[in-house]
Amino acid sequence: MVSWVNGCIKLANVIIEDSPISLKLPQGSFYWYTFSGCPIQTLYLGRDLDPNDGAVPPFAGMTSLSTLTIGDKVTNMGRSYFDGCIGLTQISSNATTPPTLQSNSFNNVSRNINVIVPCGCLNAYKANQYWNTFTKMNDGGCTGIENVAINQLSIYPNPAKDEIFIKSELQIGKVEIYSLAGSLIISECNFNGKISVSDLLQGIYLLKVCSDKGVAISKIVKE
Repeated sequence: MVSWVNGCIKLANVIIEDSPISLKLPQGSFYWYTFSGCPIQTLYLGRDLDPNDGAVPPFAGMTSLSTLTIGDKVTNMGRSYFDGCIGLTQISSNATTPPTLQSNSFNNVSRNINVIVPCGCLNAYKANQYWNTFTKMNDGGCTGIENVAINQLSIYPNPAKDEIFIKSELQIGKVEIYSLAGSLIISECNFNGKISVSDLLQGIYLLKVCSDKGVAISKIVKE
């Protein structure tokens, strides 16, 4: 459980680490006061917040908040999560499955702000209730990132039957495989040098490699 830090007048940036376990915040009315008086401008929300008996969520009404990033472990953003955060100018989501929203999760937030979603997930967000009320949604995972030359990577075998190995001096953080239509099929966040393709049907796919220097995309063939 996290205790409240209200009144920290220099607290401008908050990171709530990635985890599949919901974060418990102070109970009762103190839930809302967790960050009261803190001029938070950027928030990284890496996990769900534990529901708190109908209390007002800790970031509701935070007019100073301008940038929100949602981690890939977030599944639910409930009642009034960011109600009244009128200063929001950008939401970036790393969650490939759109987190569940309530009708008032972003109440009073402009629907014309930039919403950036993972590569291949734009249609899922546009089809999702309440997410589809935002009018400026873009596939930021596919564009706007410096491309890494594919010759900086060694990808083999290609064609492949069971596994694909990727070798590089770059620091590789995540590897994803997409259909040619742009649907995400496989995502490996803790890449250890190889990725299994044994469950894929025969055909051509897109391999996306995310490194510390940018992104490389290559076609692969599953035999």
